Amino acid sequence: MMKVVLVDDRKDFVQGILSAVDWAGRGIEAYGFYNGADALAFCLEQSPDLVITDIRMPFMTGLELAGALHDRGSTARVVLLTGYEDFAYAREGLRLGVVEYLTKPVRIEAIEALLDRETKIAAERHASAQAQVEEWRRYQRSLPALRRQWAQAQLQGEAANPINLSRDFSEMGFALVPARLLVGIVELVFEGEPPDPDSLYLDRYAVENMGCEILGGRYPCAGIDLGGMRVAFLLNYPEQERPLSVTYHAGELFTRLAERCADILHLGLASGIGSCVDTPEALQAGWQDARRALEQNFFTAQPTVFSVLEVPKETDQWQQHYPEALQDEAVRALRRRDIDAAEHAMQALFDALAELTEAPPARLRERLLSFLLRIFHECGLEQYLQVANALEQFQNQRTLSDLREWFSCLGSYLQAQIDHATAPVTEGVRKVQRYIEQHYAEPITLKAMAQLAYLSPAYLSFSFKEVVGVNFNEYLTNVRMEHAKALLASRQYRVYEVCEMVGYHDKKYFSDLFKRHTGVFPKEWR
Repeated sequence: MMKVVLVDDRKDFVQGILSAVDWAGRGIEAYGFYNGADALAFCLEQSPDLVITDIRMPFMTGLELAGALHDRGSTARVVLLTGYEDFAYAREGLRLGVVEYLTKPVRIEAIEALLDRETKIAAERHASAQAQVEEWRRYQRSLPALRRQWAQAQLQGEAANPINLSRDFSEMGFALVPARLLVGIVELVFEGEPPDPDSLYLDRYAVENMGCEILGGRYPCAGIDLGGMRVAFLLNYPEQERPLSVTYHAGELFTRLAERCADILHLGLASGIGSCVDTPEALQAGWQDARRALEQNFFTAQPTVFSVLEVPKETDQWQQHYPEALQDEAVRALRRRDIDAAEHAMQALFDALAELTEAPPARLRERLLSFLLRIFHECGLEQYLQVANALEQFQNQRTLSDLREWFSCLGSYLQAQIDHATAPVTEGVRKVQRYIEQHYAEPITLKAMAQLAYLSPAYLSFSFKEVVGVNFNEYLTNVRMEHAKALLASRQYRVYEVCEMVGYHDKKYFSDLFKRHTGVFPKEWR
């Protein structure tokens, strides 16, 4: 609804106009004031569309009121009422953005004609402003995707153009200069299997915010959600600080971030810090260095902060020592269904891989993935295992130690299938399902459920996806969300009550998770 302010030191004039015009019929809210000071205070708070004011008033003249509104960035259109047809007033008013003059004594018809014109103008301005707001919202929604695409291009080897980098930073909302940059990449580490995609998105969002807070306390910083398990941070270091000092302090900051994530989000954080780069042309190498440093966590049991300075120099000599013979031995044992011999060969395989610390972790993962595919293709295991599930679970293993345990679980599961002894495993999984459905409001972890099913956490994770078709955390979230939908639909409980009733303790986290699960916020579901 359009808002109009009428200002004149003659009370009878203001009241007369307010009474004579059919404001409601025109869809207008009208407010009357008898001095410019009171009118200014109202305008700054309420942002009216139109101000009709006399020039000659005590305390503050109409021109002074127009000037004050102009200086404070008000978008209100100002019309002056005057009995003095003085060009000096008109000239000063034009400078202050006055759009029209009405000469006293003013007729009601002239006021109504003015209002009809201004109503159309206000409608056009509101529509334009709304369009700009929607455009801004679309831009803000697209920013994470734009930033991710830009970062992925850097990681894939597209060097930054010095001129374009300044433009890119501006378009992506980075308060950074395209020089003296340091890249850090972190990877979220969960006990057991990763959460469902909606929960994982919220965890990345929280890590990005906490990272910008901690890192930004020392260096200008921008966060980038890379998707999956990873978040990147781009830092500007000062010209006077030496690169070794920057790397050292960055390591301290990423360690603090990992500690904060452990305390608040109950997850681990592996980190990789790249090299300090002076120029935009070197930035792509900085991204590659950060990724290499992060991937060094492949050889550690616990998530660690590595800088590229700690990463062994890559050579091709590791390929000469890769234990191909042990993979052949494991495949031959699986062909004859000798699971014990296959597991023995695989344990020896992983012992040998643990010594190849100079090998690029990504290359070792590729070799192991090829080994897994070879097992399926050459050993005829399709009747015992779902290939797609196995590949997905393989990708979720973060370290060499995780992969060792996962291959061991694969062997145990195959043994149970071959021996027709899967009933206890399946019953254990069903027992966990029943427990989740009855106790979804309680704290539930993979480790606790593994004890309930008399299985190891890794084996339960492996078996759960095989038996149920979705992983453990995804199933838990689905159950909780379905109960939340029913509780909200009953209209008996507030959102924060439903949040606690389905096992969450952070209302905002629950609301965001519900929105990503259903497409609407909890209040809208009602």
